[in-house]
Amino acid sequence: MGRYLPQIDGLRAVAVSAVLIDHCFGPQILVGGHIGVDIFFVISGFLITGLLVEEIDRNGRASLRDFYTRRFLRIVPALLAVSLFVVAALLAGSLVARRLDLWGELRNVLYALASVMNWARAAGWTGGGFLGHAWSLSVEEQFYLIWPLLLNATAGRLDHRRYAMVLIGVMLALAAWRGFLAWNGAGAERLYNGTDTRADGLLLGAALALSGVRRLPAILLKAWPVPVLVLTAVAVSTPWSAPFLGYGGFTLVALSAAWLVALAVDDRAPFVAWLKSPVALWVGKRSYSLYLWHYPILMIFSFAGVRSRLTDVLTVVASLVAAHLSYGLVEQPFLRLKGRVLQFWGGRARGERGISNSAP
Repeated sequence: MGRYLPQIDGLRAVAVSAVLIDHCFGPQILVGGHIGVDIFFVISGFLITGLLVEEIDRNGRASLRDFYTRRFLRIVPALLAVSLFVVAALLAGSLVARRLDLWGELRNVLYALASVMNWARAAGWTGGGFLGHAWSLSVEEQFYLIWPLLLNATAGRLDHRRYAMVLIGVMLALAAWRGFLAWNGAGAERLYNGTDTRADGLLLGAALALSGVRRLPAILLKAWPVPVLVLTAVAVSTPWSAPFLGYGGFTLVALSAAWLVALAVDDRAPFVAWLKSPVALWVGKRSYSLYLWHYPILMIFSFAGVRSRLTDVLTVVASLVAAHLSYGLVEQPFLRLKGRVLQFWGGRARGERGISNSAP
């Protein structure tokens, strides 16, 4: 069976907590909670690539049918549940508030479900509304659509470590492209939301999986405070729209996040014990639902004009409750269904080998 790494769920808890604190409590506590998204991106690239490469090495190619079935049943049910909640809230709100742009918000729901929210925001078609945070899911889903095709097409042409170096080269090229866009006046929304400008973490996670490294060199292990301090510094000082991010900041954050994931996988870093704690694991397992639910709940308070420190705390509490219910009533049943569907088709349920943590 697959090797479950509890510390990966612990890292998810860190990532979603950064996002939650930023969105709910803002500049008074944290302005750069976007680092949590970069951690999520590295984790997703790492897990997905590891599973695909293991299957390719075993069978010569990955089953695209099985892969897309797994991704659909992992991502869509919870996203659809949140989307239905948002639609219901919008319809109720439109009855009492004429200033609500109902059709614009419903269009945002479609952007989220169609996995193009990031480009809709990058192009200035929308600010995202109640599902604006779905931009990161769109980036991941676009990666999931393309990456298995590329891996199958290039299987056997490069050994894994050379492939990892190619991905790092692509990441650096995209960093240069992002700098070029920033230099030529691209706005913060374009730089922050574009798939081409935010692929650093996904590519580094994929490179980490392809490298096969499970024990870091001693110098990188002993220097574990470096990525922690870099990410903390960005989290407390750098909002998502800061020009610094376009000129290398995103690359620095992604490299630090990848280093952090590598330390967690190595299992020798001092903070790994905390990542395996019951609280971290509880939050980490529910991180996907927590990420999905917190923002619409926050937006309801904002739109009602009753944002306060009390409602921010209530948002966190309500989000934890909603995430727990979503995890038990939506995520888990569909994860069990995933195994039955793949067995019916003669495919393989995820996690037979490799690392069994689900992504995102």
